[in-house]
Amino acid sequence: MKIFETDIVRRANQAMRDGRYDEARSLYQRGLTLPTPLSRQCDLNLKILDRRVARSDEFPKDLAVGQSKSEMPCHYAGAIASGTFRVDVIIPVFNALSHVQQCLAALETCRDDCEVNAIVVNDGSDLEVRLWLESWANQQPFRTLINHTENKGYTKAVNSGIKASTAQFLVLLNSDTQVTPGWLRNCLRCLLSDPNVGLVGPLSNAASWQSVPKIKNSGGDGFEINEVPVNVELASLSKVLGGISQQIYPRVKFLNGFCLMFRREVVDSIGLFDEQAFPTGYGEENDFCLRAVDKGFGLAVADDAFVFHAKSKSFGHEKRILLSKAGGQALRDKHGAETIAQALDETEKAIECLSPLRQQMAAYFADPERFSRYTDSPSTVDPIAFSPKPSFGLPDFNLDPVFSGPALVLPYQGSYVSASPGLDTLTIGVHLHLYYGELLSEFVRLLGNIPVPFDLYVSVTNKEDEMRVQTEAETIQNMSCIAVEVVENRGRDIAPFVATFGGKLGGYDLVCHMHSKKSPHNLAKRDWRRQLLHNQLGSRDLVTSIFNLFVENPALGMVFPEYHWSLKRQIGWGTNFEICKSMAGELGFDISPLHMKLFPAGSMFWARGSALAALWSRKFKTSDFPEEAFQVDGTPAHAIERLFGEIVSHAGFQLLQVAADKAHNLKNYFPRKWPYPASSSTEQQARVYDYIRAKANSIKKVPVFTAITGGYEKPIVHEVLDPWAEYVLFSDTTVSDPGCWLVQELGREANDPLTSARLTKASADRFFKDSEFAIWIDANVLIRNSLGYYLGLATKNSSFPIFGIPHPVRNCAYAESIAVIAAGKGAEEAVRRQMNRYRDEGFPANHGLIETNFMIFNLHHPKIGAVLEDWRSELRNETRRDQLSLNYVLWKNRCEWFPIMCEGHSLRDHPDFAYMGHGRNSGLLPIV
Repeated sequence: MKIFETDIVRRANQAMRDGRYDEARSLYQRGLTLPTPLSRQCDLNLKILDRRVARSDEFPKDLAVGQSKSEMPCHYAGAIASGTFRVDVIIPVFNALSHVQQCLAALETCRDDCEVNAIVVNDGSDLEVRLWLESWANQQPFRTLINHTENKGYTKAVNSGIKASTAQFLVLLNSDTQVTPGWLRNCLRCLLSDPNVGLVGPLSNAASWQSVPKIKNSGGDGFEINEVPVNVELASLSKVLGGISQQIYPRVKFLNGFCLMFRREVVDSIGLFDEQAFPTGYGEENDFCLRAVDKGFGLAVADDAFVFHAKSKSFGHEKRILLSKAGGQALRDKHGAETIAQALDETEKAIECLSPLRQQMAAYFADPERFSRYTDSPSTVDPIAFSPKPSFGLPDFNLDPVFSGPALVLPYQGSYVSASPGLDTLTIGVHLHLYYGELLSEFVRLLGNIPVPFDLYVSVTNKEDEMRVQTEAETIQNMSCIAVEVVENRGRDIAPFVATFGGKLGGYDLVCHMHSKKSPHNLAKRDWRRQLLHNQLGSRDLVTSIFNLFVENPALGMVFPEYHWSLKRQIGWGTNFEICKSMAGELGFDISPLHMKLFPAGSMFWARGSALAALWSRKFKTSDFPEEAFQVDGTPAHAIERLFGEIVSHAGFQLLQVAADKAHNLKNYFPRKWPYPASSSTEQQARVYDYIRAKANSIKKVPVFTAITGGYEKPIVHEVLDPWAEYVLFSDTTVSDPGCWLVQELGREANDPLTSARLTKASADRFFKDSEFAIWIDANVLIRNSLGYYLGLATKNSSFPIFGIPHPVRNCAYAESIAVIAAGKGAEEAVRRQMNRYRDEGFPANHGLIETNFMIFNLHHPKIGAVLEDWRSELRNETRRDQLSLNYVLWKNRCEWFPIMCEGHSLRDHPDFAYMGHGRNSGLLPIV
């Protein structure tokens, strides 16, 4: 079978995800000789690879969960390839035979498809232990035994094992541990997630900061040894942890030595463990970590890996305390108490991002039956083998989708994308099921990205939406003709696709299916529709690239977006297998409960019409689908959705998941790496002139204000200047006004410019006493559409004092405080003190979180003065993090707030705005 040319790109992408950068570079360079657009995609990915190696990612740290993305690029790493890795596991042994036997037995059964060589260093154990180990070593290959005739101490034992090792990856493993399924591959995934990560450690029940669920003991003066609940198998515990983990991989300065994975390069660079300063251990791993950090290696915690630690079985508790004190003193003597204290402080801060995981694990430890309920669920018994491998997006903000999974990454924007020869001859049919008519404008905008003529088929459920479609769809570029049908509310979007329009769609070369999906029942999936549509129709370059794939690969049958991150445990047959099996039989093939072709979850895709021939030939009728009764599974529509991949595959075609190289929730974020296509100075000046002329004839004046302090930003000329708006710019420095701003001198509100800017934001009632409303917008945000819609919301809902944007990631000030600390955006002691005061006063968790970059203040509200005065007080007397305090002061004054965006929208992805990088990271070139 001929390997299609896109395999070069796919293999190169996989090599880059795995950290095999030299191999990736070689493959991309080979790809430069391929036809366009593959050659241009290879050129693009070579640039991405260079950025990755140079660690030049830029991202505003205050958006991070856990740690900042610039400090923690491993958050974007995808799964490692399904290949074989060679790992040497070094296990120092001193007596405690029963624990040694358990350790080696677990290691034997949990190799995770890797080539594992167990190097056991017997450091002068009793005769019984030595004889047993000699017998063990002779039974199987990949077992190495090193015998010390006398006890030389832990550090020398470790170094003996390292000297005997030849693998690229090494693991130091205590003999009182038990590894669990997935531990090794998950640690490798973490280690390979970033070329700068040199050392990795898993989570455990007893491993200081790497412990779950509790870190500190009840007295707070020591680390907890979490007892695993009775009758809970370690494999079950590991599976639950893996399902909960978000693979954050927090960066730390210390890793616990009970299980420590590192690259060969670390030892080559910093040398062996220090035998002289730490002859018996206890401090040697901290010294090793500090020396690695000094050489530029990063340390990360694999928060999806679990290794059980029995703790102190070789020496016992009392002797361990004495050894620990001696090791601690030796560490201070070598590195200095201040250095160690700072590293400890940074480690403790970094690990805070795992608090949600610990809370969830605590619930399982408190109710052990939950472990069995989790592992006995249909989705976790006999895991399904998928073909091809599924690709999942990542939660939060993702600057490098190329690293999020095995999906083929396609360009979102760029003039380098050109149509392949023959693309303009394709016949294209597009089906849109518009259940939510209010979303029509979103689809009109997206359909304009199709670069060639197409026919549009729209199904609606009422006459009003039919008229709306016929009116608004006329503006769609390249639409040849349109057919709109009012259909019964049966079979969701699937019945109209296969029954109402199936007879027509089967005749096209390419077919697109999409629908107005909403997920109001699930907060995690609130942006699912936008994620799907962005990766399917998000830009003209993206659609052109998808079409080129079909033109260049006749075997390609279906292209669909990578899975939403929230679906990680939901891709499978679920409870639909029996109806899927019956349906598959009708379509002429059989399926297995243990194997599954990938399917477009959410049922949005591009497909070759002939690849769905079996579906068209079935000649479905609307009556084949039950009436809508809020079914969540078990209907023909659910079965067809899961069979799409099987249908395409059994017809002899290939499946492919794709992802845009700019994430859906950052499509309107423009840092320096993604410049904004700004209008020319002439156009901006003409816009300012038109605004000044129109404003003179406007009666209403609503202040739209911002602040530039410390010269951090430059004034922006918004793309839409509402004539009823008075654009007011407060500044403590001289700024160059492009003509649309009313510049006001800002007195010294605080000792630092940032606090001054935020106090200005909280002072609308002081600056605009005669206005009914005042609109705040951060100085790095460009307005691209009229603000009239948002002002209208405020006018119609005047019982609210503040109108804001719900934070797209977090819903809680306490969760925000963890992110602030981890990102280094606030002094930890001050942030904790502020949050503790809020808790003492009874401020509840998950009480909402307003993004403060765009807000409307209702200055006629009776409580607005008290709210803003309290907010200013918090900014002056507590931290300057305004998002930490705003929802608190609203709660304190018994006020609600009105959300002006929904479905996880923010200024970074909403079409009405462009969110620029801050300061020197801005992608906008302002007028000078």
